[in-house]
Amino acid sequence: MNFAVKHDCKVIVFEYLTSLRPIKGKYSKRSNQKRMYWLKSKIYLYTSHIARTKHNLLSARVNPKNTSKYSAIDNSELLRTNDHEFAEYLATNPSAWDTFKNTQGYHPGLWAISRNGYMIHSGLNACRNIGMKFYKRYTEKLKFVRV
Repeated sequence: MNFAVKHDCKVIVFEYLTSLRPIKGKYSKRSNQKRMYWLKSKIYLYTSHIARTKHNLLSARVNPKNTSKYSAIDNSELLRTNDHEFAEYLATNPSAWDTFKNTQGYHPGLWAISRNGYMIHSGLNACRNIGMKFYKRYTEKLKFVRV
């Protein structure tokens, strides 16, 4: 909340996380279900209430589907890896990118690499895609411009 106010944001966008689950084996199934529903809804509701009443900010939720799988710049498919040197190699070599995609497929990682050589932190790419999903509700032709 303080970050949004400090940087003069107008909207706070949340991922609508449906698969958030508490620790297995710690509590009963029914207790875990109640805790899960409470946790997901209360964080959003509390933050949006404070944002609306104290700072006049809009809050919204978007579906996080494919936010990490596709590039925010050109909507091309991404590969992810944790190794920075290997990520740079994949970014400069399209044939290695194709080979890695065919053998490894999609899996989690810190770096996201597109076939055309674009490399970005996967969390930043996902954040941009989440913001784009919010804006796509209100406009049809939307592009992210690299600065």
